[in-house]
Amino acid sequence: MRTAGFRWNSRFLTSGVAAGFMILCLTLAGPLSHAQTPSVGVKAAPAVQGDARPGVEVQRKQVQEQTNSSLDKEAMTVINETRTALSAIAKKDKKEALAALERATGKVNILIARNEKAALIPVEFSVEVADVAPADGQAIKDLADACLDAVKNKRFSDARALLDTLRSEIRVRTFNLPLATYPGALMQAAKLVDEGKNDEASKVLNVALNTLAIVDKATSIPLMDVTEALKLADESAQKTDVKDKAEATKQLAVATAALKRAEALGQVDPKSANEFQKHIDELDRKIKGKETTASSFAKLREKVLSWFKRSSQAQSRGQTGK
Repeated sequence: MRTAGFRWNSRFLTSGVAAGFMILCLTLAGPLSHAQTPSVGVKAAPAVQGDARPGVEVQRKQVQEQTNSSLDKEAMTVINETRTALSAIAKKDKKEALAALERATGKVNILIARNEKAALIPVEFSVEVADVAPADGQAIKDLADACLDAVKNKRFSDARALLDTLRSEIRVRTFNLPLATYPGALMQAAKLVDEGKNDEASKVLNVALNTLAIVDKATSIPLMDVTEALKLADESAQKTDVKDKAEATKQLAVATAALKRAEALGQVDPKSANEFQKHIDELDRKIKGKETTASSFAKLREKVLSWFKRSSQAQSRGQTGK
């Protein structure tokens, strides 16, 4: 049963040509209080993480806080009441089971009234950090080629292991209450409880809890590195000391390396990467020429962030989790 807070687990992922790649796995559930957290019975995906970097940890916390704030308390109450009903059914407490189902149904009706256009209401989430991809573009290409070769020769276990070594992202998995199907499950369960068919009622409720809709969204760590490097470069470029100018140039080099890594991992298309790089080169020229760069930095960061947002949205997907 899933509980609030963090759960840390470790495992090793080794297979065929991928042997030698050791990946530490951890599970990061949303930091919700016991009063608010539903035990939804959905297992969170393990989070694969390389060497933790301060910048990545900051971004993970930001993503976690943003996602946590999007959870709907009414929907979470529905989940809690469903669990209460299951507990009452197990104790053969018909009165409490029906009361809990009635409360859950009332909350669901409120949700439907408030969210006429929303089919899914977020109730819980997990955050997965994976930063194990090589920094070198050629190393990424070699792994990708090996993965393609494994697929071509139907060595799918090897291919999956290799794909895991090509990840550098923060992935948020959100579990959602499906308004189209959940109310029906509550009503069906109430009818079964009223008829004394407790086993069938429990089965209906467990299926409902274990088939919450899942939406995944991935955020590129290399692109986050680009935006952070641009921010630091901008701060240094606005200062007058020669050392600060040198630091700004250094940070632009960091941004270039991160951009190349993102492109190699397929997180940014070549056309966009080339456009971003031209802006970075222009900023480098202006810094060395002692020209004003504040507006240029702002425009480039806005372009990267805008692309960043579109990319993350495009990677969102829905599925049914069990």
